[in-house]
Amino acid sequence: MATNDWKSVLAKLDVAGGSVNPVTAKEIAQFEEETKFLLPKSYCGYCTTIGPGILVTPDSYKISVPGAKSEHYNLLTFNDVMKVVEGKPSRIREQFARSWLFAVDIGNGLYFWDPLESTQPDDHEYAIYIMYEDYKLDRLANTFWDFVTKICLVSGPPGYVQSENELTFDPRE
Repeated sequence: MATNDWKSVLAKLDVAGGSVNPVTAKEIAQFEEETKFLLPKSYCGYCTTIGPGILVTPDSYKISVPGAKSEHYNLLTFNDVMKVVEGKPSRIREQFARSWLFAVDIGNGLYFWDPLESTQPDDHEYAIYIMYEDYKLDRLANTFWDFVTKICLVSGPPGYVQSENELTFDPRE
């Protein structure tokens, strides 16, 4: 997605404090070089336009990005801390081990890309899944753009009671 698309999303959000903390393309490139994982193009546009923070209340999605100053919103640290494979059911262990986590919600749902499920190869887009606390998985979207614009801002994940969302964003560093 082009930066302008994310600017139109940002224009719809009530931003706490009035400004966001986007990361630089250099920080994204450093992450990709270090991890050898090419981030989805739509996610990169989000990162360089909006940045880390909490999207939408009351269902609140904590979005992590490369280069975030806070370890709670740094994509690499988030994966190091949250991607524990031990104890996961064998049916999901392999998929979860290869995944890249990028968000968590207020109900402790973990959101991740499956790099083996490319949806738009030219843009490095991957299938997006949620893993609920009971280890049930649902495939949610084909792109990060769809995840934000159709799940976070509209319907919420399957099984969640969708209340009236306030289109808010609480930026973090």
